[in-house]
Amino acid sequence: MQKKIVITIIMSIYIFVLSVYAFYSITYPVKYKDIIAVESIKNNLSMSLIASLINVESHYKKDAVSNAGAKGLMQIMPSTCQYVCELNGIIFDENKLIEPEYNIKIGCLYLKYLYNKFENTQTVLCSYNAGETIVRSWLNNSRYSSDGKSLFNVPFEETNNYLIKINKNVKYYKKIYKNMFYN
Repeated sequence: MQKKIVITIIMSIYIFVLSVYAFYSITYPVKYKDIIAVESIKNNLSMSLIASLINVESHYKKDAVSNAGAKGLMQIMPSTCQYVCELNGIIFDENKLIEPEYNIKIGCLYLKYLYNKFENTQTVLCSYNAGETIVRSWLNNSRYSSDGKSLFNVPFEETNNYLIKINKNVKYYKKIYKNMFYN
């Protein structure tokens, strides 16, 4: 009788652990970790940030296309891809935006570009989501920024929610995959 109780308890714990693992692996997947590692190191970006951004943007669906026309894992607009390619001497190919290696490379180069413009991670993420021109207008408005470099108020609800999701994801990716990601 006691043996059955112990086995039942052990099986219950085992099932619980498996369901927690399944939840995290579905909610916070990691694919393309080698590409993420290479491109984030090349561009001095946080691997957990890139993994989080991909999760929020496309949930790791390499052929995702938004209603606005953004494509691939990091949901890059073709016009943004063309601009990044011109800046970096890369051949522009809109069709390759659904290829993980090309998409992550372009996305990381674009984030690096935004960091060079804005420096502050939250402002960079706002710009990635809402656009550089819009974020510049927010930074020049005292209702949203007191220093012209960072935002204390994000006027777009979608962009504010985006920041919340990315920041939550970063926390989990750092914690769950600390052996996989070093920053």
